Amino acid sequence: MASARARHVYFEEPKTGARLKAGNPEQAHLQTVDLKRVAADTTERVRKLRGRPAEEQGRIERRRNIARNAPRVAGTRIPTAAIWSFHQAHYTTPQILREYPSLTAEDVAAAIAWEEKHARKSKRRSA
Repeated sequence: MASARARHVYFEEPKTGARLKAGNPEQAHLQTVDLKRVAADTTERVRKLRGRPAEEQGRIERRRNIARNAPRVAGTRIPTAAIWSFHQAHYTTPQILREYPSLTAEDVAAAIAWEEKHARKSKRRSA
């Protein structure tokens, strides 16, 4: 923590609590930061944020005010219709997963199954 007193800058050493005075107010030596550790910690936190709980994988849900209430893969904003479009264009599951790396094969299968079931219902109503 830095504080200014009479045009001098002081730093408090976090581990010891000792107060250190910077030599020149315009130039101060700051403690070095282990950027590799910071980068590794940031990467790990991003990985955790991107992860979805296992109970959400392979599930389709609709929620008011999320993706216009369209059916989507649980825990994402990816609509089943988008996955269905890739499936209809003869994309394989691995190809779809390259387009949506946050999904699992279970998610793709669930979205395709949901769309197939929904398409059959629509055909029955229109007949």
